Amino acid sequence: MKKNIRLFLISIPRLIIPLLATGFFAFSSHLRNNVWENDITLGEKTVESSPGKARPYDNLAAAYIKAGRSEEAVALLIRAINKDPQYYEAYHDLANAYINLGIYANAIKYAKEAIKIDSSSPTAYITLGIAYAKLGMFVDALSAFNSSLAINPNNIYAVNGAGNIYMETGDYDKAAYYYQKAMDIDPTNNDVADNLRLLKVKKNQ
Repeated sequence: MKKNIRLFLISIPRLIIPLLATGFFAFSSHLRNNVWENDITLGEKTVESSPGKARPYDNLAAAYIKAGRSEEAVALLIRAINKDPQYYEAYHDLANAYINLGIYANAIKYAKEAIKIDSSSPTAYITLGIAYAKLGMFVDALSAFNSSLAINPNNIYAVNGAGNIYMETGDYDKAAYYYQKAMDIDPTNNDVADNLRLLKVKKNQ
């Protein structure tokens, strides 16, 4: 069975605290659902009170994405872009929503639009790299991650993404270099630690 490389798919990292008892798992899930519901309720009220602005639509869409409702988020983000065609966050969030929906060509399209608006932000390059990687376009994916690293060499998402590409293409030494760099940036990151363990398994096969 092929094991999955841990990619960072969401632009806003979420911290999940592991709890031991089953009851606490249920309680934690209930709290997270309440947070999402509260964000959605607040977002809907803000859209109602400020229907002419792009930001409220984008904020509500971000809440939908967190709640796993990316299809609904797409419609909101398109409305945000119609309100303000230069609103970077809407394009970037739309690219992320399309990644979640598995529509990678659209994710690439809107990540590129975000980059046109703000080429100094590393996050859209990371989203672009993930979309390319999902399509198996590893040369383009690596180029996108490297563009992000040129802006911020210590962006753990881009560093881990580059490591993923090298592991996927069989360059295990370079993969190890990037994963170790990611661990140096954040020694507590479980996704990177999982990738390092998977890399060791692959190298021993």
